[in-house]
Amino acid sequence: MANSVWVFSAGLALASSLLAVAVYVGLRRWFERRRRQRTARTAQLGERRAAYLLGRAGYRIVEEQPQARWVIARDGIPLAVKLSADYLVEGRGHTWIAEVKTGQLVANLRHGPTRRQLLEYQLAFSCDGVLLVDVELSKVVHVGFPGLALPEAPRRFGLRALAAAALFGASFSLIAGQLAAG
Repeated sequence: MANSVWVFSAGLALASSLLAVAVYVGLRRWFERRRRQRTARTAQLGERRAAYLLGRAGYRIVEEQPQARWVIARDGIPLAVKLSADYLVEGRGHTWIAEVKTGQLVANLRHGPTRRQLLEYQLAFSCDGVLLVDVELSKVVHVGFPGLALPEAPRRFGLRALAAAALFGASFSLIAGQLAAG
């Protein structure tokens, strides 16, 4: 009798352990799936916001998710790899690859993986340069790599420059009006 109680207890303990492992694995998969869905949703919203930011900065989207095939060498043997960026854009007479980042860490150029990704895009895609679209800060950043020939970042006219141009235009109009009248 004591032997059967021990067998029953051991069986119950084993079944409980198996059930606990199954519940743990199931919950872990569920939480991981939810995390991936949230990340994907954040990325989609970020890319929509980035499209707006690029347009506001004067760029026209040519292609979403452009693909490039890049051949690198492994021990002298060619190895083709596929790359996919977020956007191919045109603006100010140049073609750019735009990479969208939605987190504080990954949007920072001190973050090695981001920096290496942008350098790889610069080398692999036939474009004039790369842009980092920082969604959280609502910024489009021109990224250059010393030693690579890249176009200059466009100069932006701030409020002071616009005010100075307006003042110059008004002064010129007054002087021209006085000369014409007199």
